[in-house]
Amino acid sequence: MRPGRRSVGLTLLGFGVLLAWLVVKPMLPTGPVETGQVRPETPNAGPPASVERPDGAAEQAERPVERPIDSAAGALTELPGDVWRSPGGLLYGPGSREGHRLRHVLRHARDDPDRPGEHGVFDGDQAAIVALIDEAYARSEQGAGRVERDGPRSVVTVDLQRRVGYVGGQVGRRQGHPATRHVRLVLEGRNVITAYPLRP
Repeated sequence: MRPGRRSVGLTLLGFGVLLAWLVVKPMLPTGPVETGQVRPETPNAGPPASVERPDGAAEQAERPVERPIDSAAGALTELPGDVWRSPGGLLYGPGSREGHRLRHVLRHARDDPDRPGEHGVFDGDQAAIVALIDEAYARSEQGAGRVERDGPRSVVTVDLQRRVGYVGGQVGRRQGHPATRHVRLVLEGRNVITAYPLRP
């Protein structure tokens, strides 16, 4: 090979190595990787659990809020403050151990067979349960049922005169899951605290 061709060949080789490095470099892991370990790729891992602030303190990164509410189910209308209004005008908002009153009410959409005592279980899905609660509320507003006061709360028990659910929990299991016709609502004004089917 003549000297001129040799330098062109070395230049092309150097250019090829540089081009390969530019292509491969973004795919290489950053930071130290111990021998024998593979660094997992997490292109869609979401935001970090915490972000380091300039003053050195860790700050929680904002995470998407879980939306327990299916607004189409039960035709719920979203209001400010994560409050949802039913077609009958009842309000479901933040609160309870579950974080939201509707999520708490929906615990009565399935049995908890290990729960001591009785556990009222609604028949149907979220839309049916919201409609049933609205119906019980409307009937109570027309004078049906029994209303008891407990401080700022009203405890309303209404007989809907048809099956609305069953008795679950340990007692329900022992008794063969008898049907329920009554709905109990615990309200503060129009704010639902809880609601569940029961045998009074």
